[in-house]
Amino acid sequence: MAGRFLKAFEPISRFIPEVKPPERRVRFTEKLLWTALALIIYLVMSEVPLYGIGLGGPQDSLLYYRVIFASSRGSLMELGIGPIVTAGLILQLLAGSGFIECDFSNPEDRALFTGASKVLSLVMTGAQASAYLISGLLGNLNPSQSVVVFMELMMAGLIVMLLDEMIQKGWGIGSGISLFIVAGVAQRIMLDCFSTFPAPGSDPMRYQGVIVALVYALANGRPLDNII
Repeated sequence: MAGRFLKAFEPISRFIPEVKPPERRVRFTEKLLWTALALIIYLVMSEVPLYGIGLGGPQDSLLYYRVIFASSRGSLMELGIGPIVTAGLILQLLAGSGFIECDFSNPEDRALFTGASKVLSLVMTGAQASAYLISGLLGNLNPSQSVVVFMELMMAGLIVMLLDEMIQKGWGIGSGISLFIVAGVAQRIMLDCFSTFPAPGSDPMRYQGVIVALVYALANGRPLDNII
C-alpha cells in the first residue's frame, strides 16, 4: 500500500487533466499518427514566442542545458522537459531509497505515484518559471508581463506533460520525453548545418549554417578558416 506521502497528492491530482489509456488495440499506423501529432505540437510551441520576449538572442547562458532538456529560448518551450524530468527523478529517488512507500506491482499505488508525479511536475514548473522571472533571465518585465509569461509557462508545462502521458499510455511510440529530446537535437543540427540567417558578428556575410557558409565561401573565394 502507498504511504501517506503519495496519498497526500491524491486530492490535488484529481483536478489535473489526464489521458486515459486506450481501451482497444491501437494500430501501428495510428500510433505513428499520434506520435507525429505530439511532435508537431512540440515543434510549434518551440517557435511561439512568450509575451513580450523575442526568440533567440546574441547570448544564451543555458545553451547546452537546452539541448539536454529540449528547451527553446524565449518560446513556450523555455522550460522544456526540465520540470517533468526533475519531478520524476525526485520521486524515483525517494521511492528507491525507501523514504516513501510504493508497491509498483499494485495498480492503485502506480496510479497514486503517477498522480503525485504530475502534481510535483506542475510545482517544479511554477518554481522554475518563478526563478527565471525573478532572476531576470527572461529580461526586465513589468508585473503584468511577468504574470502573463508565468501563466504561459504553466500551460506549456501542462501540455508537454499530457503529450508525454499520451505517448506513454499506449497512444504513441516510445516515450514523449525521449521524442522531444531527439526532436530538439535534430532541429539544432539542421539549423547549425543549413541555416541561412547571418551569424552574430560584424561580418554580415557570415552564416549560421555550416554547410551554407561553406558553399558561400567556396563560391566567392573567401577563406575557409572563418566560415562560421
